Amino acid sequence: MQQVAALLGASVHADALLLVFQLVWLLETVLVSGAVMPAIISRIYRVETERGAGEAARFFLHSALWCFGATTVYGLGLWLFADPVIALAAPGFDAEARDLCRDLLMFSIVTPLCLSLSEFSGMVNRLTQNGVWYSTPQLVTNLTALAGLVVGFQISGPEGAAKGMMLGLSIGSVTMAVVQGLVMPRDVAIKLWRYLKGGVTRFARIPEARPYWAAVFALVFAAVINELYLYVDFYFASTVREGGIGLVSYAGRLASLTNMLLISSAFVILEPRWAQGLAEDETSAWRRLIGPDAIGLLSLLATPIVALTVFAPETVTLIYHIGAMGSSDAATLIELTRIYGVSVLFISGALILARALVLQGQARWLVIVSLLVLPAKVLLTAGLSTRLGLAGLAFATLGALTLQAAGYAVVLLRSGVGLRLRGAVHAMARLAIVFGATFGVAWTLQGLNVPGPLGFLAALTLVGVVNVAVGLGMRFAYADAVMALLSPRGWRSRLVKLLGRR
Repeated sequence: MQQVAALLGASVHADALLLVFQLVWLLETVLVSGAVMPAIISRIYRVETERGAGEAARFFLHSALWCFGATTVYGLGLWLFADPVIALAAPGFDAEARDLCRDLLMFSIVTPLCLSLSEFSGMVNRLTQNGVWYSTPQLVTNLTALAGLVVGFQISGPEGAAKGMMLGLSIGSVTMAVVQGLVMPRDVAIKLWRYLKGGVTRFARIPEARPYWAAVFALVFAAVINELYLYVDFYFASTVREGGIGLVSYAGRLASLTNMLLISSAFVILEPRWAQGLAEDETSAWRRLIGPDAIGLLSLLATPIVALTVFAPETVTLIYHIGAMGSSDAATLIELTRIYGVSVLFISGALILARALVLQGQARWLVIVSLLVLPAKVLLTAGLSTRLGLAGLAFATLGALTLQAAGYAVVLLRSGVGLRLRGAVHAMARLAIVFGATFGVAWTLQGLNVPGPLGFLAALTLVGVVNVAVGLGMRFAYADAVMALLSPRGWRSRLVKLLGRR
């Protein structure tokens, strides 16, 4: 995103590329990672416990088969129906932008399938505690897309950059699917291969297909509604001004990046852990495992929220090099970043609560709450964008996310999971103390006018130290892990494990 901003700025090429990039990722986001993966995690350990590892493998391959078919059809459909898709998503695009979108969609016919292949091969390593390899697909895939962007720009300017990025996305995801297969635990690979050799009919249908896919489709529906929040922004941004999609995307991506780095990354480890805990003792898992983990994660958001609000000009300048933009574009981007920065807490809170509802078997409430919030989001966006321009889009998103997180929290507290209102109030008070201390230090440092990028990074580091230190003092869930890691024995054992020695 930083390179898209630096090379393409707030332009028609940036708008077209970011729209197509979002469209290509859509089915991967709403079906594979947003629905199928949480549903697999919530069920596969119970399948293995009740019916054995072979049935667990069959269950996994069943999910993969249907997802591969869906993503193949989706990629082809985007290309065949490019004109109505573009007209619906960005009615403000001119002829040049529409032509570029068509070309990019043609370059991306197989990209959704490639992303799905990478996700499922990485999921095997995630489920078998080979977690370090699950993290690499996103890194390598996006770095390859970045390389395509830069090389394409050098060869044929902005249009080449857009096409190179989409081509790099496919190449990177296929490469990582192969790598994930090579590092997969041998015994697991053997089980999967045995089922594959037996033919598709062995896993095209499974005994519990109906309840499983009912849960998946509930999650898909909820994820689609959440994605519509973004497309509502794109729709109105394309009508507000040229480059509006780019500016909203740059600012919004900083907020979603925070969620990916802290919350989604932590779920690589925490979600299987929560599922296993619930399978063993549901009541104990909520009070001793899920609740403490969730509140500890939220406490760590104080530092990135400070970076996006208190230090918004410094953060945006450091990441996006806004000196290449016009002064009006730069000022708008900083304003949007501050608004989206506040939304980080609600983005992450909604995600944690949604995953908890899925594990509790109440995925239908994701659909109900999201359906109730969507009209409010559309009305807020339509009204505020007319009065406040692009800032109105950001305020509308913040309001919708607040309503969504509140709705999920009410459902969870009333679902009898062992969490109580008194405990939730106590947790919120602890969070308020952490955020108060962190923001107090940030405002103090801001008043000192620390100069230069290094001064800003030093100030942000100090804010982060205060954030973690207060959390350690309040004994959040990560306290024991941090202290163990900082001990001499802890870091030595980590180093030995990293080097692969025994």
